[in-house]
Amino acid sequence: MDVGWARPDEAEPVADLLAEAARFMAERTSSRWAWRVEDLGFPRVTAWIERRELIVARESDEVIGSALLTWVDDEFWPDHAHDTAGYLHKLAVRRRWAGRGVAGQLVTFAAQAVRSAGRDTLRLDCHPGIARVYEAMGFIQLDEVCRGPDYVVARFQQAAAVLAAS
Repeated sequence: MDVGWARPDEAEPVADLLAEAARFMAERTSSRWAWRVEDLGFPRVTAWIERRELIVARESDEVIGSALLTWVDDEFWPDHAHDTAGYLHKLAVRRRWAGRGVAGQLVTFAAQAVRSAGRDTLRLDCHPGIARVYEAMGFIQLDEVCRGPDYVVARFQQAAAVLAAS
């Protein structure tokens, strides 16, 4: 498996992967948590690639996982300084690759990128129902934040050095 920054020619396969993940989430969570496919299409993915925010995992040139790494998250982390952290979003793995370490490799690459940028923390927010996934990777849950009716966000962080070493 190879993990690195997404290339322009990978925009379409990543958009397809995110649509697959959005459908999977929609079948299992409330509508507030489901990713909107129309927000994850080719134009958005292309912009993430151009800004060097999109990480992909590949196996034999097939995109099998992706994650978005940003440097600011005012929506879910307005109460924390942004200059010391990177923010992980839209972590997705092709269903047939689930449970095979792809997510962990994406997180390790993101943590290494955070350290290379001179920052020390990797943060994320997620549905509380999948908190165990991130706890198993070494993230520490800070809190849960209510964002509206039936919309609670679990917020996690971990020292990038810890995650980069795993």
